[in-house]
Amino acid sequence: MIKHGPSIISGPVSRTKKQWNSGKKNKNARKRRPSDAPIRQELVDRIRKEIAQGKYDTDEKLQKALERLMEENGLV
Repeated sequence: MIKHGPSIISGPVSRTKKQWNSGKKNKNARKRRPSDAPIRQELVDRIRKEIAQGKYDTDEKLQKALERLMEENGLV
């Protein structure tokens, strides 16, 4: 059996999407907060409560998330 290194074989997937070869970051990529950022405990507690009550996930939030997903993937 022959073992190949990680960059020896170039499969079709590695060269098909422009965003993978452009060297640029996706303009829609979200900025991450630094790991030392303070946690907004009041917000965390409120959201946990809404989730437990079944009030957090709304149709409006789902629609907005789907629209963002489609935009980020160039489907709109």
